[in-house]
Amino acid sequence: MTNAISLVKYEAAQSVEPLGEEWVQPKENQLFSYIPHPKKRAFLVAFSTTGMLTRAAQIAGVDRSSHYHWLKDPEYRKAFEYAQEIAGDNLESLAFERAQDKRDPGSTTLLIFLLKAVKPEKYRERVSTEISGSLQRELKVQDPGRDVLSDERLKNLLELAQRIEQIKKHERLS
Repeated sequence: MTNAISLVKYEAAQSVEPLGEEWVQPKENQLFSYIPHPKKRAFLVAFSTTGMLTRAAQIAGVDRSSHYHWLKDPEYRKAFEYAQEIAGDNLESLAFERAQDKRDPGSTTLLIFLLKAVKPEKYRERVSTEISGSLQRELKVQDPGRDVLSDERLKNLLELAQRIEQIKKHERLS
């Protein structure tokens, strides 16, 4: 087998349409050619074709954990998001083919769940809830210049201040 790092499936090097299992060297105009790192590029191309992280890592000849490390790179993260879109489009194409082929329905339920996972914005369950009625709530506004003291505590402090003033007056007179 030729060097797995620099190899991608023929279908991924040319387009995202399945064209067989033949392996070829990547071409200059291939998908993700703007990613300079060959392992990253091979992983992205393989993922866009298979839609599976583990399988893409095997095809690219890298450890699956490398992908999670690469996600720290903003350029790679954006390219991976695009690879996810392509993988979702491929799955969606398969669903349409299965819907039209009455002879081989395959696992329709599995296909539905996969579509919900890769394209949730389009295939998720949508639930709408309408609430009617009114909501009343009492709102207490506290004077920002006033400390948070109870009225009773404030009254006690005022009485104490008055007694202190009386004592001071008494001491001055004596």
